Amino acid sequence: MTFRQVRKPKVFRSPVNYTKKKFTPRINSSFAEYDECLSPKTRFRSTSVDRPRRSSELGLPSNLNSSFDENCGPILTQGKKDLKEGKFEMALEKFSQVLAVSENLEALYHRALCNMSLGKAKEAIVDFLNVIKENTIYTKSAFMNLVKCFQMTNDVDAGIRYITQGITKFGRFDEGFLIRAKLYSWKKNWDKARSDYKKYLKYNSQSEEAILGLSECYEKQEDYSSALKVLNESPNTLKILLQKSRIYYLTNHYSSVLQTLDSILMRFPSSEGFFLKAESHNALGQYTESALSYEQCLKYDSSNEFQSKAVYNLGALKIRERDFYGALHTFQRCLKKKVREQKVLEIYADAVISLMKREYKVGVKVFNRLIKSKEPVIEEYLQHCYCYRAYGYLALGFYDKCIQSLKKAAIMSQLDKASLYNLELANALLLASKLEFDKSNIRLESAMGIFYRKAEPYIYKASFLIYNAFASEPIVPAKIKQAEGLIETAVAMRDPDSELLFYRAIIRYLRGHFHESLEDMKQCIEKAEDNISEHYTMRGLCNGSLKAYKDAIQDFTIALQLNEKAYQVYSYRGRCAYMIDDTSLAFSDYQKYVSCNQEDYSVHLQAAILLMSAGSYDDSLRALESSLALQYTTKAKYLAAKCWIMQSNISQAINELKGILKNEESSSARVDMEILEYLSSFTSNDKNFETGSELWDNWQNGHFGEIFELKYILWFKAVFNMFLGRYSNALDDFQIILEILHSKNSKHMTTDETLTSEEENCEVLYNIALCHIFGNKAQSILILEDLSEILNNKHKGQMLLLAAAIYLVCNNTNAAEKLLKEAFRCDSETVSPYLANCPIRLLPLNTNSAFAEKFPLIFVDMPGQPRIEVRPAISLPRIHLPSLDFSVQTEVKDFFMFSKIQPKPEAPWLNRVRGSIQFTEAIVDVDTEPTEITEREKKTQAIEESNESKRNIKSMIPLRHFSSDIPKTTAKQEKQETPSDIIKKIQELCSKA
Repeated sequence: MTFRQVRKPKVFRSPVNYTKKKFTPRINSSFAEYDECLSPKTRFRSTSVDRPRRSSELGLPSNLNSSFDENCGPILTQGKKDLKEGKFEMALEKFSQVLAVSENLEALYHRALCNMSLGKAKEAIVDFLNVIKENTIYTKSAFMNLVKCFQMTNDVDAGIRYITQGITKFGRFDEGFLIRAKLYSWKKNWDKARSDYKKYLKYNSQSEEAILGLSECYEKQEDYSSALKVLNESPNTLKILLQKSRIYYLTNHYSSVLQTLDSILMRFPSSEGFFLKAESHNALGQYTESALSYEQCLKYDSSNEFQSKAVYNLGALKIRERDFYGALHTFQRCLKKKVREQKVLEIYADAVISLMKREYKVGVKVFNRLIKSKEPVIEEYLQHCYCYRAYGYLALGFYDKCIQSLKKAAIMSQLDKASLYNLELANALLLASKLEFDKSNIRLESAMGIFYRKAEPYIYKASFLIYNAFASEPIVPAKIKQAEGLIETAVAMRDPDSELLFYRAIIRYLRGHFHESLEDMKQCIEKAEDNISEHYTMRGLCNGSLKAYKDAIQDFTIALQLNEKAYQVYSYRGRCAYMIDDTSLAFSDYQKYVSCNQEDYSVHLQAAILLMSAGSYDDSLRALESSLALQYTTKAKYLAAKCWIMQSNISQAINELKGILKNEESSSARVDMEILEYLSSFTSNDKNFETGSELWDNWQNGHFGEIFELKYILWFKAVFNMFLGRYSNALDDFQIILEILHSKNSKHMTTDETLTSEEENCEVLYNIALCHIFGNKAQSILILEDLSEILNNKHKGQMLLLAAAIYLVCNNTNAAEKLLKEAFRCDSETVSPYLANCPIRLLPLNTNSAFAEKFPLIFVDMPGQPRIEVRPAISLPRIHLPSLDFSVQTEVKDFFMFSKIQPKPEAPWLNRVRGSIQFTEAIVDVDTEPTEITEREKKTQAIEESNESKRNIKSMIPLRHFSSDIPKTTAKQEKQETPSDIIKKIQELCSKA
């Protein structure tokens, strides 16, 4: 930075100033040492010669008033008084009155002074010339005032001519030499100016003004040694030492500048001195000392003479240290008009701060403007502009632009480590966007070589693995596990932030580790700076998979409040609501889900499954029709067939299956259709049972249907054998069915699947018990008693009645009596006819349905007892709908899609020393490389308050109360005693056995 030119004495500044500012003798301007002092208490003096004068002496000869009209005396006196008091207009008027009636030179001279004081230099010149013309003996003060007026009109040459005349006329006119030297300096005629200064110094050797003027002449002629010689031979006053320091600075002797200034600034603080000191420190690379000196300069700069330059240079130092907040604050301290360079750097600093605040678009736009402006001051920072712009482009996901910007920066100079890292990261992400993961991984390895403790490369690698794991069928669990290992490596590098915990939670969830995933999500939400919808969605899915449905509903509610367009979350919350029997919320959410995705066939399909699960079959069929209208799928068609099966409408189910076979050949659909057609036309007789048994054998050995799976084929086959009296064969098939039912792990079964399995288990055991009646009666009794323990009263009573009847056949009257009493208490409606010796039908469980009635009753011969008829438990297959329980929702992988991960470029404005970040002169060691995009000021209190507010966010309050939340109370049933008459009948029946 070049030092400013030495400030010219005020007399030699641009004459434009004189046309804008009125001259006043009271102000120390161009020729202040020769001003007429108009204060009545102040002596007239010339600063250069310091000779006192009386206030009445005007520099005129004593005979000046010879032609004076005595009547004008009072007017002249009043005019002088007004002139002394600064009332120039009034004085001018009075002197003009005098001159109107008398050619009085004293009045003419005073009028010239008035005109000069009022800035009317041309009028004053005329008056002074007339005074000099009429007065043969020129006075020095009148003559010098004339020169001053020429100076005011920028007619320096005329001033030089007249002052030269004065010097010639007067025997010794020292002040004339000084004035002419100044005029020559203003004309930049340094040789003549130097000659006049020397002449003046011949008789005034201690004149500081002349010494400084002579030194300036040598300086302008670049004769610095002569300038220093003049100054060294002079007294060490403040101004002389400052001038000496200036010369040292211009000759690059910065240490001499500091040595010279240190000797005087402690005693006489000077803004100019501190400015010179700051510039010298800056030139020596001592930036901290330079900044301190600039601050001192501003402190003592009461006239704001150096403010603009000092503030600009101080701000530039802050920028050099990359303290952009400090630079912006410093620039704002400038109260005067800002220099253009400062305005440019202020924009530059503000652009960097925009990037720090994550206002990437704003920052990039400003850097584009700065680069295109080609401002000279920005040339020094041009490479930084490209690097910072690349940072913004990378954060915005414009990888191509980031790479191009960094390439331009690399041409200018070697890139810093942060920019090299950003270049590798941008190339890696650009390749990843083209699905070239192998090449992308190579770039990420290079980035890891630059900052080996950065977590982002590991995160992106893990994201690539997750993408590839789900890219094809079947899913590759090994890649998910490998991705988890990479995330664990990233977590081990640093205290995991919210984002890292979120990614680990996703991977753990995909691996089925719901508890660990939930813990990660709790910490993720706690550490997050903002409430993010995806975070609460993820936590809700974890809670849903752990069957904590109420907590899941709460999380999904928050997610929807944070992002109303997260339509998928409606389906999640609806499923949870269904699980806790809040059908109102479930239907409402699915209605919203469907209305927001009218053109998505899969959404209608999901709604149909929920409606079927809830027993709303008509609505389910309409939803399936909508799905099929948008896009035909075998799944939707099969669900329609199942929906009809659930309504026992076999003919409609057959039509749906025919529709499937019309569009494609499906062995399962064909088997299901054949069986349904057979059952729809089946009539019960021995011949048909025999034929049917053979058909069931064929279906057992062939393909199975999606509706009639092996379990149900065996079931029908076994029942047919029961009607044919082949109980041993039936028992074998029922045993296989039990093994199939028990082979399923109940931990992995949904609620509906568990309930269905229990029902089917009871029905199969009941059928086994019926088979044993005709053989191992003891085994039949055990099964019936066990079933009675788990069934409700109606079914329990019938089981106990049948067991009691078998006990009577086996002559165990005590056991029979006990069971009959219990059976009566459970189902008196059935037991009473039995005790009355009337024929009865025992139809527990699912033996009394419309479909079961297609099959005949079996007579159970109980000697000595009323006629008992039973029917095997048989029904259409129970439909297994897609589960509404939460297992692993594979769509969460999209939360970890590499294209959705916010790029975290490395901030190139951070100072790094040996792997640590240097914020000040002292180095602060950090455990890890910085990972945050922004630099935040310490606002611990504000952050804590924000976190507390976030914990208490209104979104965490559920939007509705669920009906299932209300505790259900059941009245305790009092155990009733068996009536005595019934006891008597039971005893009579048992005694006959």
